[in-house]
Amino acid sequence: MFKNIQMCCLAVLLYLTTSAVFVKAQPTPSAPKTKLAVLKIIYADFSKEDRELINTAFYAHLSQNERIAVIPEKAVEAEMQKVGVEPAALNEAGYINAGKLLRVDYILIGKMEKVGDFVEVTFRLFKVSLQTQEEYSGGKTLDIFVKQEIPQIVAKIQRDIEPPPTIAPPPADTVRVALPKPPAQERIVEKRKRSKWPWIALGGVATGGAVAVILSSGGDEIQPAKKGLPRPPVVP
Repeated sequence: MFKNIQMCCLAVLLYLTTSAVFVKAQPTPSAPKTKLAVLKIIYADFSKEDRELINTAFYAHLSQNERIAVIPEKAVEAEMQKVGVEPAALNEAGYINAGKLLRVDYILIGKMEKVGDFVEVTFRLFKVSLQTQEEYSGGKTLDIFVKQEIPQIVAKIQRDIEPPPTIAPPPADTVRVALPKPPAQERIVEKRKRSKWPWIALGGVATGGAVAVILSSGGDEIQPAKKGLPRPPVVP
């Protein structure tokens, strides 16, 4: 009996410990980045060395912001040429359409002109969705322009670039696993052994009573026992 009870308890305990709800973990999505395409930068009266110096410093500072995905001129030009559009031939009306075609959030146009040792610069930032623009200008000597002016202008551009709207991550998929039900407990009915002593006693009483009746009978008739003194013997 005790062995059966222990087996049933173990079965119930196993079912409770293995019944669980498994949650399918979703991969943590990375923060979305704002896409910025440098459509074109015009260099006027710059030597090849000076142009490369400015271009290197400009992209180095522009790419430092982790929330902005920068698409440089060469990549933009390759994408635009696939659809038969030359970025250098675009005017102001075509900048927004180019941004929609590239599927970016912002378009950047730049113009740098060298007058003697002085560098004049103008950048225009177009927000594709709102069709608005911001302008940044400055002027320094070439050495100061590379070391000071470019970092300041790039910092202003980055501040004006708004991050994309935050999208809440999808809820985790809850997968419920159906586990088999525990085995039904067997109903244990304890059979008690009935004592034989009452039956033996009852049989003894019945047997003794029958003997007493037979002994008290003198013949065929059964005479009841009389109370009082015994009768005197009959004298012949």
